[in-house]
Amino acid sequence: KKRERADIEYGWKLSKEVGKLDIGQCLVVKEKAALAVEGIDGTDATILRGGKLGKGGAVVIKTSKPIQDLRFDVPAVGLNTIQTMIEAGASVLVLEAGKTIMFDREEMIRLANKNKISIVAISKDVEKEPVKKETDKGKFIQEGLVDATTTLASEVTTPEPDTPSISAAAPGKKIKVAVIGVGYLGKYHAEKYSRIENADLIGVIDIVAERAKTIAERLNTAYFTDYSEIMDEIDAVSIVVPTSDHFKVARDFIEAGKHVLLEKPMTRNLDEAKKLESLAKEKGVKLQIGHLERFNPAVQAMLPLINSPMFIEAHRLALYKERGTEVDVILDLMIHDIDIILHIVKSPLKEIYASGVPVLTDLPDIANVRLRFENGCTANITASRISTKSMRKIRIFQPDSYLSVDYAGPDVMLLRKVGAADESGFPEIDYEKPEIDEYDALEREIRSFVDAVIHDREPIVSAADGRKALEVALAISDQIKDQWTKRNT
Repeated sequence: KKRERADIEYGWKLSKEVGKLDIGQCLVVKEKAALAVEGIDGTDATILRGGKLGKGGAVVIKTSKPIQDLRFDVPAVGLNTIQTMIEAGASVLVLEAGKTIMFDREEMIRLANKNKISIVAISKDVEKEPVKKETDKGKFIQEGLVDATTTLASEVTTPEPDTPSISAAAPGKKIKVAVIGVGYLGKYHAEKYSRIENADLIGVIDIVAERAKTIAERLNTAYFTDYSEIMDEIDAVSIVVPTSDHFKVARDFIEAGKHVLLEKPMTRNLDEAKKLESLAKEKGVKLQIGHLERFNPAVQAMLPLINSPMFIEAHRLALYKERGTEVDVILDLMIHDIDIILHIVKSPLKEIYASGVPVLTDLPDIANVRLRFENGCTANITASRISTKSMRKIRIFQPDSYLSVDYAGPDVMLLRKVGAADESGFPEIDYEKPEIDEYDALEREIRSFVDAVIHDREPIVSAADGRKALEVALAISDQIKDQWTKRNT
């Protein structure tokens, strides 16, 4: 993992510096913080001390000291080392190749593999020779540096449980795609398709010919000003046009049997959304809605930690931009959080209490809503597109735990009660920062769409998901509109 590799590099350098002081041979680190340094208590005690502080996933470094006389004192590990790491919840053991004795080597390796503990052997500065993964054997090694007869670097990998699954396409399998609308966001859609190996970008379409031509020349594809010219040449399309045009453009492509990735909000009104959803089913095509935050690395790190949310607070603040102001702040920004909340709260919505104010446009630019669900969960959402700073955060309170998620970081923090109150009256609190696999969320979204088309799978964000989020967003907008109508009369 990326975090573990960074810890290996940090811990290796630190252990060598500590070794110069003739203190100890073992060091425990996590997230570039030293958790424990070996003292007179020995290696096993050091691992247990560091593991307790690290709350799982710590890296154990065992090296020789620069002044160590290896004729009489050689660093040693064995089966008991792995057993101690299991107890401590440590995930990686780093050894110095050629300078470490491994007792009960085969049993040690088997136990490490069984418990998903990586053993990494290093013989040079990791900053100069970065750790490399040898995927065909499932081992971490230093390329050309490890003596395979005396050391082993082993890893058992498992997929992240809630990461959107993106499968490899069948050899040579490609779909022909186009992008309708290459303004601010559409041009990025085109760029992502041009990089995806199982997508062939046939062309880009925009009513502004010069804009379409500029993007097409940069991506070495064709350009058009009328999407009917390309209809028969493609299998799938991204539609990135103003919301007012979503229904007409999407309907035309779906009726022609083309798969559609449609930017959010799905349509202007619920009737249009339902018609598109029904038409896509009738024609047997994929209709994915562009709720990008579903693919945010922080959201993917958050999902496995969700367990019966009971109170949610979301803030989405943005600087004012003219783009997107054809709709109110609810359909422009808040709908992202509405989609996420509907996705994680598995209960029907019961009540909506909303308020909002138009400030710089004729539509609400700032809004707040409280959603109450039948299972008792309450969600409080604030969205503003006239803020002096940007913020995209959500906090989730659950029985015995609290989650703080920063979409922009991306960053996730979990605080969980792990035991009853002690004599001080306070329960033990477990603090965890899950490792986040950073990636391009838009590219992941588009890859998931291509994957759904090629493998005939339901899109990760389906038409039904888009319709449900739109239904709640429109109900909020209507409630605010009614309030202003009454106020003005």
